[in-house]
Amino acid sequence: MRNYRYLALAAGLAVVLVAPAAMASAHPAANKPVLTIGKVGGTAVKNGAKLSASLAKGTDVTFSIGTNKVSCSKAGFSATVVKNPSAKGKATLSITNETISKCPSIKVDGFTATVSLAALNLPYVGTQSTSKGDPIVIAGSSASEPTGFTATVDVTGVGTLTCIFTAKSATGHASNKHNTVAFSGQTFTLQTSGSSSDCSLAGKTATFAATFGPVVDKSVKHSPKVFVS
Repeated sequence: MRNYRYLALAAGLAVVLVAPAAMASAHPAANKPVLTIGKVGGTAVKNGAKLSASLAKGTDVTFSIGTNKVSCSKAGFSATVVKNPSAKGKATLSITNETISKCPSIKVDGFTATVSLAALNLPYVGTQSTSKGDPIVIAGSSASEPTGFTATVDVTGVGTLTCIFTAKSATGHASNKHNTVAFSGQTFTLQTSGSSSDCSLAGKTATFAATFGPVVDKSVKHSPKVFVS
């Protein structure tokens, strides 16, 4: 009986000692902000912070319009943090600027075409979640101002086309491995209003893919990398 009492006492002590440690590790996790700098669970990114990122090293922005693929070697975005709650919530960003450049010429039906791309209806609203895959959703500021881009196609010897593509939203995924945000296979639809009549000959949809990173906080000294909790 004495041995059983000792075993019971030891088990009770183990529960007392282990439980606070488990609670201590669980409690901070619940209170971690969605976005931190320096490391996962590090210092909270402040509301009003200025974030930015260029294309991840060795990657391109790619647009596929019909059978035509355009790859651009330079791009980037800037954003302002509007809200950065605990990881159970969602961080809100205002995407204030997005640039795409260095898009080489392509061949379209035997003609040489130069394509330039520009973001449409900025600023966008970004929502970063910590749910599975760390998804980030980029949406227009209103239903009448969706996300999108204008593709200006200058065909040598023929003329210039202006093609407008929009989408209700685009979804990407954040990664703490290289502090990136990646978008893949996002579909945009050609808008007849504002687009040249010949744009539909190339295709009525366009797909977009790009990986930006590292994402950094420009409002803090030395521009530390941004992590998702």
